[in-house]
Amino acid sequence: MFKGSMRLAVDKWGRIEVTEPANFVVKEDNNMSLVEYELVTVAADAVAADE
Repeated sequence: MFKGSMRLAVDKWGRIEVTEPANFVVKEDNNMSLVEYELVTVAADAVAADE
């Protein structure tokens, strides 16, 4: 998480290559970039109670 958004982390072995254009239609009504996430810390007591 970074400032409420998901990030893609690529290590030194990651690479980008040119490919053929994809044939698909973007679903603009389900824009995951507009969703903000936040980290929630859970107390160890609450986790132990669930088990």
